[in-house]
Amino acid sequence: GSSTLQLMDFDSVMTKLSRFNSEMESKANDNNDERGFRRGYGQESSLKREAADKCIELLQALERNYDCILQHARPSDDVAPEDILPETKHSQLMPSASSYNHVLHTLAHSGKGQRVAAEASATLDRMLERCRKYLEMTKDPSLPLPPPEPTIITFNSA
Repeated sequence: GSSTLQLMDFDSVMTKLSRFNSEMESKANDNNDERGFRRGYGQESSLKREAADKCIELLQALERNYDCILQHARPSDDVAPEDILPETKHSQLMPSASSYNHVLHTLAHSGKGQRVAAEASATLDRMLERCRKYLEMTKDPSLPLPPPEPTIITFNSA
């Protein structure tokens, strides 16, 4: 059998990571342990942070793959040889709005503080920047689908 990666595989894992953090927070609330849990004490905090980090890694892998697709769909002489990305065999594997929403949701439930806020803001900024850059490109039928635009859910999650 073929072991082709699909966006559904990434989204499935990201959904599980996102739900994991929400369930951990609910469990802490049920146990009246919210003060320690939200402040970031104990193993729960470490697990929530790790889930958020894994979700971010998956999104970044999708973004890198999309960058490869985009660069090879529209070759340019302006790209330095050291900046040429490898071709990808996963031509349909790119982030969706849900991918970004899962990351933002997982971050929101991973704890509090400036680091989490900065990561959420950077994720949203990256999403917006990708949309802006795509819109500035000359319309070319060989280009892949545009990157996802933020939704109301995206902004509410950030």
